Amino acid sequence: MGKNNDTKQGRFRLIFGPIFMMTFTPVFALTICAGCLRGSLASVLDDVSRSSNDSGSPLVKFFTAIGLAQGLGSPTAWTIFVVFVASQLIVLKCVPGGEEEGVTATGRTPVYKTNGLASFFLTTTGYVLLSIVFGLFPATILYDNLLEILWVAEIASIVLCLWLAVRKTSKPQTGTGTESANEQISLLLKFYWGREVHPSVMGFELKQVTNCRFGMMIWPLIMISCMAKQWEIYGYISNSMATAAFLQFAYLTKFFHWESGYMRTLDMMHDRAGYYICWGCMFYVPSIYPSPAMYLVRNPNSLPTLVVAALVVSGLLCVGLNYQADWQKQEVRKSDGRCLIWGEPPKVIRAKYTDENNVEHSQILLVSGWWGISRHFHYIPEILASLIWTLPCLFESGLPYFYVIYLTMLLIDRTDRDDRRCLNKYKSYWKKYTEAVPYKMIPYIY
Repeated sequence: MGKNNDTKQGRFRLIFGPIFMMTFTPVFALTICAGCLRGSLASVLDDVSRSSNDSGSPLVKFFTAIGLAQGLGSPTAWTIFVVFVASQLIVLKCVPGGEEEGVTATGRTPVYKTNGLASFFLTTTGYVLLSIVFGLFPATILYDNLLEILWVAEIASIVLCLWLAVRKTSKPQTGTGTESANEQISLLLKFYWGREVHPSVMGFELKQVTNCRFGMMIWPLIMISCMAKQWEIYGYISNSMATAAFLQFAYLTKFFHWESGYMRTLDMMHDRAGYYICWGCMFYVPSIYPSPAMYLVRNPNSLPTLVVAALVVSGLLCVGLNYQADWQKQEVRKSDGRCLIWGEPPKVIRAKYTDENNVEHSQILLVSGWWGISRHFHYIPEILASLIWTLPCLFESGLPYFYVIYLTMLLIDRTDRDDRRCLNKYKSYWKKYTEAVPYKMIPYIY
């Protein structure tokens, strides 16, 4: 019975799940995004009802309202997309920074450019200077054209993933994103889950480009554009918008400061580069992650000073805890356990594992600090931070809170995936670790 359940679960995850996600998720994400941009989902439905295209079906009108009926995309959106991608490739290549080898479960070892924080400040400052100071383009350009830009990103990501699915590679990389090492999979699975863990294109590590320098880098620019749009409409930036944006900027500053650490996460080390990762970062991140700022453009709130202070302090605390938890694990492994965690030598389990070439390796599993509380404690402050920077939206609509819900579901799924992967990798050592740290995320609950 258990084996049949595992087979059904694997079949859903590998086949039916991808089909459902590829057909449903773009429509849903664009609906959430359009609702936030217009201030409410009711405004989107009003646009549909007032559509002058009387001969069209309600479904066509709805697709038009959420930006899903644009053909090949607008020239303005393509220009923005191409300029942004080109500028990020130039910044990634030319801004000074070191190089650091990534970690791989199999196949080629990637080498990443470590100039994330400098690139983040250069990109955001450059956007403000070029738009507001020098007037080369309106600062509201991303907000005003976001649905069109997302449609272009949809087209570009699909083309990219198709190319990754069929291109020839010198050595297939199995990874663990599909929970399977079988390379004889259909084109659908190659397209959705990907074939390579660390594809390199023209000297660029592709997942660093799509995950970090596209998805995570366009997020702050959209927020800047949202603030500019609120100023254009009302003549001021509300303290609710300023609070939400400040906390998200703090989180993104932490992310790019820690970018080399992100290269050692499940996304980068084990998930293949396919629709799941590349489309998610190129389309889903800019459509959903900045949703609180998008919503606040047309729904400004004036928050009491004490509320703003409480949100800022608690939000920064969560961002700091998230960073410290990741730092603890990296510091212990970097120093081979010769460091202090909370003023004491760390408690560790020195696990051994065998790679695909039957070569034995060792790895430190940290049982001290935040990692002694739960196996994925660092996800708790990340979820709480996203909730805190959404609270300035108040509670008239659930639209801006979708990101919090989605992030919670994503990280719960990731804890399960990571546990299965670690059990398969470390075997008895992982069982010993789970006995020492019995909770996956929330102590005494989960």
